[in-house]
Amino acid sequence: MAGLCGIASRERDDRLGLHLDRMIAAQQDLPWHRSERFVAASSDLAVGRVHLGLLPTVAQGSRWVHGEESDGFVEVQHDPVRRRVTIRNDAFGMMPVFYCHQGGTLIFGTDVKAVLAHPQVATRLDERGLADLLAFGFLLGDKTLVRGVRCLPGGSRLIFDGATGELRQERAWDFRQKLGRPGANRRATLERIERAFRQAVATRCAGEARPGVSLSGGLDSRTIMAFVDHQKHRLRTLTVDVAGGADRAIAERIARRTNGLTNHHVVENAADFFARWPDYVREMVRLTDGMYYDEACVMMPTLECYREAGIDVVLRGHGGELARMSEAYELRVNRHLRACRTQADLKAQLFRQMNFAVREEELGGLLVPELVAAGGGAARASFEEVFAGIDPAWHVVDQVSCLYAEQYLPRQCVPSLAQLRSRVEVRLPFLDPEYVSAVLELAPEDRIGSAIHRYLLERSNPALLHITNANTGTWAGAPSFVQQASRKGWQILRTYLGYERYRHYVDPRGWLKGPLHEAVSTILLDRRTAAAGFFEPRAVREKLVAHASGAADQSATLLLLVYVELWRRMFVEGEARGVARDAFPELVGRGD
Repeated sequence: MAGLCGIASRERDDRLGLHLDRMIAAQQDLPWHRSERFVAASSDLAVGRVHLGLLPTVAQGSRWVHGEESDGFVEVQHDPVRRRVTIRNDAFGMMPVFYCHQGGTLIFGTDVKAVLAHPQVATRLDERGLADLLAFGFLLGDKTLVRGVRCLPGGSRLIFDGATGELRQERAWDFRQKLGRPGANRRATLERIERAFRQAVATRCAGEARPGVSLSGGLDSRTIMAFVDHQKHRLRTLTVDVAGGADRAIAERIARRTNGLTNHHVVENAADFFARWPDYVREMVRLTDGMYYDEACVMMPTLECYREAGIDVVLRGHGGELARMSEAYELRVNRHLRACRTQADLKAQLFRQMNFAVREEELGGLLVPELVAAGGGAARASFEEVFAGIDPAWHVVDQVSCLYAEQYLPRQCVPSLAQLRSRVEVRLPFLDPEYVSAVLELAPEDRIGSAIHRYLLERSNPALLHITNANTGTWAGAPSFVQQASRKGWQILRTYLGYERYRHYVDPRGWLKGPLHEAVSTILLDRRTAAAGFFEPRAVREKLVAHASGAADQSATLLLLVYVELWRRMFVEGEARGVARDAFPELVGRGD
């Protein structure tokens, strides 16, 4: 995706410019992407930037910024006198920084593929990263899929000393310090939340770039829409769905009450989506560096549509779950987590929720023995590591919120944003620091259900409360217990009677039994895949058969295996743009 990349070295390197050009080429996904480069006269620092040409460029000799400081950003500062390079990111790490430090040289970029384009960095599979991906659908901690390439945590600084070649990391912002500070008055805190969110939305609609919203049938995007000044901003909205889907019907009702249907666009995933899926999945893996589980690449057909709709910068609802942790995906605070009385109980239950794909006991039969030996038990070890420093005395909501903010947002949401950032800029009002700080002043019990969102909607556009919430099947203004009961009721009807009020816009289980079965089977049963030595062919075949017959839902596992295999072909064998295969001898044998 568009972003920053660079090299800082202890010693002069006359090839620095050539290496930088390779890194820039690896990030320049589309021919219309723009780029700038800087190479110091001392040949010990080189910085490149690839961008969309939609936002002002900050590249002023000793300071480079990609993104916006109100949202996700990366900043590189150079002090030539002290020979010091400082790299910092935003509080939540919503603009990634990947880096490799070896031999007195720091190689960094907002894409792993940019770092790998440097000939000094070898693609050696990190088995622990692979174990995380297969277990959780994303990676925990600072790991990537490449050994020796790390991911900078949110709110951090990397400081490289050019005189010594040493690197150190500092924490500049800590989510954990924002917890346990309840406001003196609940009503006053809610009013502060409203003011902060109103300002957050206004700030993200400002500027010359044309704003838009990814509009779904849930709560986050409609809350953003409620706070937009539609008299001042000609906002455009875009919804992706299938024929007869909930999001399409509900989004149209929200659009009528806000920006109007003439400014609303719908992308329908129809038959051509399945025909083009092999191309979509390859591009998705390339854009996300293979570190992301997407339910069958449903975002890919929408990417060009944002620009066609006249959207330059899109407001997304990422982070909204911090105010309603009962909806935080695999980290959702449900009755099982709330029943936990010790941190040990909490970790055990949360691990079961998060481990939605390949279970620990399945790993041995699925991967070849060499990978099992290196990665067996690694996912659970990673989970224990990210819990370090989380106070067991904290409320369950606070403990899980830490994992959501420090792990889920930067390691799962960010790769999904990488797809969008290849075409448009992204802004995130629910991660505005003032808004988040105000939300965290409420008691943990107030941050479980949808009370905060309902309050915001009531204060800004109460009509939106009467429109159905696609995630629960009842009106958005219903109390949290009613929404939970409604969700459960619709699940029972769908499971036991096969009745659905609306079709969901993504159906990986059905698609892998139907239109995507051949494409997935072709990749996973290919002789090239078997020869690579990652997966046991017999186990893969059994999972394909079990899913096709309806004996077991293996959609998440099968899709993850496809993503890993395509990553191997692109990054190990060198099919990705700007990555030369002969630069990475360590794993070449596995791809032959």
